[in-house]
Amino acid sequence: MKTRRKLTKKQKIYFEATGLFFISLLIFFFWNSFAVYPIKLLVIIFHEISHATAGIFTGHAVKSVQISSDLSGRTITAGGKNFSVIFSGYLGSIFWGALIFFISFKTKYLKPVSIAIGIILLLFTANVFKGALTAVAGLIFALIFILLPFLKFSNFRVYVYKFIGTASMFYVLVDIKEDLLTLSFKQTDAFLLSTITGIPPLVWGLFYFFLALGIFALLVYWSFKNAASN
Repeated sequence: MKTRRKLTKKQKIYFEATGLFFISLLIFFFWNSFAVYPIKLLVIIFHEISHATAGIFTGHAVKSVQISSDLSGRTITAGGKNFSVIFSGYLGSIFWGALIFFISFKTKYLKPVSIAIGIILLLFTANVFKGALTAVAGLIFALIFILLPFLKFSNFRVYVYKFIGTASMFYVLVDIKEDLLTLSFKQTDAFLLSTITGIPPLVWGLFYFFLALGIFALLVYWSFKNAASN
């Protein structure tokens, strides 16, 4: 009877690096394709939820959250445009991405965190999501996060979480590329923050860029370390 050969530490790190490399390539090259549309829709929902959550915690009632078919998002709060609400959009994208990526390799937290995310999506869907696309997407993604931890194919499940987490952090880099590379400032959060604070959009863009990049690098390091120790 053949025994299953265990991977060496170096082989585990190699497979982990290869998986993350292909995830990053897939997101980078197909970001504007229809294939990645559902993931983009999800990460933009996370972005808008972050705006809304900041509004709730700062005493500004959330009137609506809506995502259009062109994936432009809009969160309307009773207090209008204020610093904390705008600042939390990209920060939230990084937070949700980092959390989802983290539970992909810290599997003891996977089930409770994934179910909690699903419940949060359900609550937002029931109370503030407006428009058919936002409501239907919110319900579907909520059910996915609630049911995914129970999927038997654990390796596939892990890379689904890695893919979503990476995409959420990657979204920050993509959304501010106009501010960073072309200096053609559009109505991004970085631009809106500049109108409130007087700090140029480029500075806000660089802040979020390096924050997202630094946290992603740290998570990748932890992921490699975890792969080597298991």
